[in-house]
Amino acid sequence: SVPDATIVFRQAGATGRARPDALSSDHTVLLDLKVTGTNARDVNRQFFSQGYDMQAAFMERAADSIDPKNIGRREIFYLFVEVDPPHGYSFIQVSESTLQIARKKMNAAVNLWSHCLKENKWPSYQSSRQLTSRPSYEETAWLIREETDPMINVEFPQ
Repeated sequence: SVPDATIVFRQAGATGRARPDALSSDHTVLLDLKVTGTNARDVNRQFFSQGYDMQAAFMERAADSIDPKNIGRREIFYLFVEVDPPHGYSFIQVSESTLQIARKKMNAAVNLWSHCLKENKWPSYQSSRQLTSRPSYEETAWLIREETDPMINVEFPQ
């Protein structure tokens, strides 16, 4: 395998770059290591919130650019390792359904980037006031903890 391979490729007039932590010698297996301060069991939420789905699509596109005969035959893995002892870990494979949407997101991002470069116009966020909105998974997690954690309803001396 090739450790820390940097692959540069072109798409829609833009230059892309991917750097998997390991790439098999036949270019069909890509691995990326993520060191996390959070629970390695909760990698699915972290995977999507950190944009690793799009990173996987970029790594796939990069590998396709140097090895077109294996398009559609790649496997992409992430190894999440906790910073703190005992260094729990989770090893996940990126599913085809995840990659299907990630490819669309990546194409949209690359097309927007190319358009901005060509027109020298850069869209920004709206400057209006917004209210926070608690995600349903966050509320559910708290309600479960409230019911199951004996320390939640303990009254501590003031």
